[in-house]
Amino acid sequence: MARFQENNPQGYGSLALGIVGTDNTNILSTLTIPVLVTVGENDILLPSELSRKVHGLLRNSEFEMIPNAAHFAPCQAPAKFAWLVSGFIDRRVQR
Repeated sequence: MARFQENNPQGYGSLALGIVGTDNTNILSTLTIPVLVTVGENDILLPSELSRKVHGLLRNSEFEMIPNAAHFAPCQAPAKFAWLVSGFIDRRVQR
């Protein structure tokens, strides 16, 4: 959390404004790499409906909702997030 708070607020705000209204749906369907789509169940910035839409557009994705988390799920539920990411990677590692 401390690392996030070190971000320049003006730069972060500009970044957020820069992506408002951006539509990448045509690009998402062309991706073939494995993708883990995660969303906090209480995320109001990118609600689960939008995350599910992204998941539906990706050819090779998994969807996971993280309980008791919002937009910063890796900070709000780090153990659950790490467990999901580790499992995702383990399922794709060539043995």
